[in-house]
Amino acid sequence: SSSPPVIMHVDINSCFATIEQQANPLLRGKPVVVAAYTTNNGCILAASIEAKQYGIKTGMRIKDAKYLYPRLIALSPDPDKYRVVNRALTLLLEKYSSNVSVQSIDEMVLSLSETPALFRALQTHTTVLDAMLSIAYEMKQRVKQEIGEWITVSIGIAPNRYLAKVASGLQKPDGLRWITKENIFSVFETLKLEDLCGIKHGNATKLRSCGVVSPLSLLYTDSDTLKRG
Repeated sequence: SSSPPVIMHVDINSCFATIEQQANPLLRGKPVVVAAYTTNNGCILAASIEAKQYGIKTGMRIKDAKYLYPRLIALSPDPDKYRVVNRALTLLLEKYSSNVSVQSIDEMVLSLSETPALFRALQTHTTVLDAMLSIAYEMKQRVKQEIGEWITVSIGIAPNRYLAKVASGLQKPDGLRWITKENIFSVFETLKLEDLCGIKHGNATKLRSCGVVSPLSLLYTDSDTLKRG
């Protein structure tokens, strides 16, 4: 797309677990998970950044996670905490744009097209991307100052929502990446099909069967071929 990169996807890193660490400083820096149940068969809903370093993932059972790290701290969900942070982040983002869409408890998308925030940033930056990056850095700082010092967000910038979400997942935690017409080929050549939003193992297998073996080849594949696949 030749459209300017004015769409931003904001994702709270390890949302539930990070919010619990923010609320209780004694949990910071430790492998923590939030699970539907804290018994051995409880399913993990969120793993802290530290827990992920041991290979602990969302969807894993507590007993399997403790096999990877026996001293794992398992907590029950506290939805009220998460809603407070969700609302605080929404209000912060609405200071930059009136077009904010809450995708889930930890993900939001906003458009800064023709907003006062973008116009102000363009007074000191020569390109839209540079202006967007300066706004993103400011947002990150304000999240720490106004919502919680332990909370980080990954931000993706792109001309549309889909690519902005892909960009937000390129660097975690605390990432800031962008996809534009200038760098989309260099970014996509580093990814697997499963790295794209909406493509899981089954979809990827189907795509590969019709010759679409990577995100880069997906860019070059015509719509008729995709429909036949």
